[in-house]
Amino acid sequence: MLKASVDTFPARDFDSKSLRKAVESDLAKLSGLQAKAAKIAPHRDPKLNVLVTELEKIAAQAKEEATDAINEARGARSCCFLFFADTVKYVRNFLRQEVERNPALQPIASASSRSQVMTI
Repeated sequence: MLKASVDTFPARDFDSKSLRKAVESDLAKLSGLQAKAAKIAPHRDPKLNVLVTELEKIAAQAKEEATDAINEARGARSCCFLFFADTVKYVRNFLRQEVERNPALQPIASASSRSQVMTI
């Protein structure tokens, strides 16, 4: 594939020793960042904690205003817009666990199980 590319240049055109050092340096930095990122736990993520607090408020209001379980689930419907696929997975996985753990979010779970867009 590279041989067929018009953007391929011979290795002799580069300072391969300097290039190797630069790549190894970048790899070390990226490995350090990866190790730090691996320590991040969703339950300690302040933005996710704010999201849960807001969802609890929505669920409580839906429960207070509802006339029955179906009405409660409709009132608890929520939408969260995210841009990156990795962020969607991160938030979705966290919320799935949080809904199971947190009884205050049961109306959210009921609403999402009926959703045609995305189920938590």
